[in-house]
Amino acid sequence: MTTTYTVAANDGTYASSAYGSIGLEQPEGDVIPYADLTPELVIGWVQAKLGGDEKVAEIETALQAQLDEQAAPTKAAGVPWAS
Repeated sequence: MTTTYTVAANDGTYASSAYGSIGLEQPEGDVIPYADLTPELVIGWVQAKLGGDEKVAEIETALQAQLDEQAAPTKAAGVPWAS
């Protein structure tokens, strides 16, 4: 099964997100019926497949860095004068 995911961050002014897709193996034994899947259950599977809490924290840190860069840019393009 392949599932897509989005991790979003928003500070009220700026927004950032990361997305991807990940393959989940069919479990051995009893399969949970589709109608019984919950967001918490599937999110837990995706987070575990990504690498657990440590990887989720890395993603959240990267999104926060993107928010910080939007709020106080450290890079610019173009020229400093108007044409």
